[in-house]
Amino acid sequence: KEPKFHNQIDQLVAKKWKRMKILSSEISGDLDFLRRVYLDLTGLPPTIKQVLAFTDLKETSKLRRDQLIDQLVGNEEFVEHWTNKWADLLQVNGKFLGRAGATSLRKWIHGEIKKNTPYDQFVNKVLTASGSNKENPPASYYKILRTPEDTMENTTHLFLATRFNCNKCHDHPFERWTQNQYYEMSAHFAQFKLSKDPASGKSEIGKTAVERGKPLYEFVKDVKSGEVKHERTGVVTIPKFPYPAKFVEKPGMSRRAKLAAWMIQRIRWKIRLIYFWRPDLIVTSATTILLSDGLRINIMKCLLILPNLNYQRTRLRVKVRSERLRSSGVNHFMNS
Repeated sequence: KEPKFHNQIDQLVAKKWKRMKILSSEISGDLDFLRRVYLDLTGLPPTIKQVLAFTDLKETSKLRRDQLIDQLVGNEEFVEHWTNKWADLLQVNGKFLGRAGATSLRKWIHGEIKKNTPYDQFVNKVLTASGSNKENPPASYYKILRTPEDTMENTTHLFLATRFNCNKCHDHPFERWTQNQYYEMSAHFAQFKLSKDPASGKSEIGKTAVERGKPLYEFVKDVKSGEVKHERTGVVTIPKFPYPAKFVEKPGMSRRAKLAAWMIQRIRWKIRLIYFWRPDLIVTSATTILLSDGLRINIMKCLLILPNLNYQRTRLRVKVRSERLRSSGVNHFMNS
């Protein structure tokens, strides 16, 4: 039996179902969908009033769902929920930043999500952040992680959905990543320096009986010195990318800026889908993706990379483990 599809992505997924001989699940009921979409987009279950308002609508089930997603994406509860998600991902914590620093970074995240900052710009702001984390809160990313190795491991996991932890001491036993690539990627973060911002005064964070405290605010600055040595060979490692992508390399770009440009190019040109296992579901996610044209997407701990589409905001309903993904935008780009 040929599975139903409503747009181009559905059609591509349906072809894979057929090739893999996978029988698709039935579409979820309206009440199941209502519960899932509220929890996944706003982190809150629908109220009785909202349930009744949805079920009382005269439109078809599909149209009601489309209208509800448009209503929820970008509303106050959505912004607050995904601010909390990103605050977790970027480790907004008074332990690392002090109360003032953590408050400042969370406020910055909230503002970026509220104004629907394109995802490539959001990533670039974080990875290339310089100056004091008091004046430029995303610079806190480097204040928290501090070392080239920790920064690289967190960055590849957070933005590329790839764990570069297991290949530190040896080639990865189950993935294609090598020990050499671990140090080549770490080298991208070897040339930044942290120094005290005088605005910190005498305020310190993280001080213990055995550990020196760190200034409340610090400057993040690119420098020309600093290298990573391969643990096994002891040789200085030159920064390299684990796979190619064309990007414009401008004169004087720092290593961090080059890495950000490479990552953004991957975001613009590649699609990576993950496996899903329930129909018409906006996945409970570890991250919200804000694409280069202002597109908001939920995704489960994995970067969904889409080409640069010509619409401002879209909504996705995801069918889990069948790789079924439905979307429609304000101009009904995919005729969902």
